[in-house]
Amino acid sequence: MNSLQDDLSHLKFYLIHPQTRLYRGDTDQYLGHKDLNQEYEYFALTEHVGEIYGLVTIYVTGQQQLLLLALDNVDNLKVLLDLADPELNRALHKAFGFSPQSETSDRESDVTSDKVILNKLCQLGFDGYGAQELGFHHAEIAICRPHQYLHKDHIKDYPQ
Repeated sequence: MNSLQDDLSHLKFYLIHPQTRLYRGDTDQYLGHKDLNQEYEYFALTEHVGEIYGLVTIYVTGQQQLLLLALDNVDNLKVLLDLADPELNRALHKAFGFSPQSETSDRESDVTSDKVILNKLCQLGFDGYGAQELGFHHAEIAICRPHQYLHKDHIKDYPQ
């Protein structure tokens, strides 16, 4: 196990309880053109936020609770910076406006940086990450290995 996971007591997490509904706005997925990504996927906590990204499919977590690393927590971001991974550090700075000198973060979604961050967290064995609203960016969660933890509940019915 790596040094980050040897002692998780100093990190802050969001707990996702079993049988929690999560919303994924993805028109291609909704239309059946693709399945959940095997490595990681992004979800919304509300249907409204899911619709920002496309037609909504509703998923439900299984019987296992998920611990999502709180990326809206400055101390957690500092721990990630201490990993001394230059690519991760650049991604955290770009996506969360965070650097070693800062004491705050402000979310600015960037597809490339978001993928770097989530890929690293998944490699480290985390269930994913969560963040409350930061600046103008809505609350979000991302789950590693979603096919292991979620099942499709239903697709939202849209009028023709």
